[in-house]
Parts: sequence; structure tokens; C-alpha cells
Amino acid sequence: MSDRHEHPDHEHPGETPAAPVPLMTEDAGSTALSDALQSSFWIVKILMGGLVVLFFASGFFTVPPQERAVKLRFGKPVGDGATALLGPGAHWAWPYPIDEVKRVPFSEVQSADSSVGWYATTPEQEATRTELPPGPTLDPSRDSYVLTGDANIIHVRAKLRYRITDPLRYIFAFTNAPAVVTNVLNNALYFAAGQFHVDDALTRNQTAFRERIERRIDEIAFQRQLGITVEQVTFTAVLPPRQLADRFRAALEA
Repeated sequence: MSDRHEHPDHEHPGETPAAPVPLMTEDAGSTALSDALQSSFWIVKILMGGLVVLFFASGFFTVPPQERAVKLRFGKPVGDGATALLGPGAHWAWPYPIDEVKRVPFSEVQSADSSVGWYATTPEQEATRTELPPGPTLDPSRDSYVLTGDANIIHVRAKLRYRITDPLRYIFAFTNAPAVVTNVLNNALYFAAGQFHVDDALTRNQTAFRERIERRIDEIAFQRQLGITVEQVTFTAVLPPRQLADRFRAALEA
């Protein structure tokens, strides 16, 4: 009797405990999150691959027949001498800032205009014939001029047409090669004017005057190794200075 009352909760032999209920909702959420992450990883891989392709594709460039190019790597030419000069065709370089491509017109004719020897005006004023009237005297701060060998004052300006024959020298030896060419042309104008009488420069011997300008440019270009050759020089010269035009006209009429 006592044993029956002391163990009322004694389990009956042969009974098994109930199995836990599976958490179906949490398993479905984990699967969905895993699938989303995998999809995101694939998208990221595709985007990265596309960026890599674009990075390398951006390094391709083409040099046309009338140009040459130099590839700079961290500011220094790739190759020595003629091997650094890239000819016409397709080429590849590391995208900036690793590589930088400098292009140079090679077969095309370049031009430079003199910046001295002419009176103060603008191309627009000349085209529309609205030039300002000259002042009472020749003002060197505004009007430029040259002196001829017989001490006459004339206004003269010139245009130089040239070709670049040494692109490496033209690019790397000067900070601003076109400006140097313009200065050489200005020097040649002053030099040639001082060796000719006014009548020869204006009328009687214009061909010799032009050739003297060209020779002077060749001499300086060779001395400084500009890497250019002269194609042609054309010039315009007028006498007298505008301030003296009326007096010259009166003298001729007299």
C-alpha cells in the first residue's frame, strides 16, 4: 500500500516521449536568404568582371597616318629613341594615371603667326574694316614695327608653315614648342628687315627678303634642335606707318 502512494508519477514502461515540432518557418527564411546572397554574389562577380574588361579596353587607342604618338609611363617615355615613337595603327597602354599618350602631328603642315612688326589691331577689325584710327604718334607699347637696313620704319607680319620632323625633340625638349617656333619667326623678321633696304623688302626684291627669313629660321631651328623643317614663309609689309600716311601722300603728290 505504501509503495503505491509514494510513487504516483512513475512512468509506465513502454511509453516513448513525443518528438519536437520542426520550425518550418525559420528553415524557409534561411533558404531564401542563402539564395539571395548567392544571387548577389553572382551579380557582383559579373559587375567586377565587366569593370576589369572596361579597364583594359580603355587602354586601346589608334594613331592615324598623319600623327605619331609617344607613350609615357609615370611621365617617362616607354622606349629609347625611335623605338619610343608609335606609328600609325592600333596600340595599347595602361589607362591613366599609369600611362599617358602624347600625340604629335607628323605629316600635317603646322603654322605659326608672327607676333611682332604689326600695328595694334584684331582679326575681327581687319575683316570688318573697323580698325581704330592711328594716334598722333607711333606708340611702341601698342604698335609694333621693324627697322630696315636704311633706317626706315615698316610694318610687317609673317606666317610660317612647317613640319615636325623630330617629334620626340619637339615634345620633350621644350615646355611650349609652338611658342618657341613663334619666337624664332619673330627673330627672323627683325633680322631680315635689318639686312634689306625698304624698297627691296616692299617691292623690288620680296623673294630674297622671304628667303632670308626662311634661312634665318632654318639656322635657329638647327642650333636649338627644334625638330622642324620650314615649308614656306609668307609675309605682308606696309609703308609708311599709318601715323605718317598723310605726309607720305603729300610728298608723293608734290
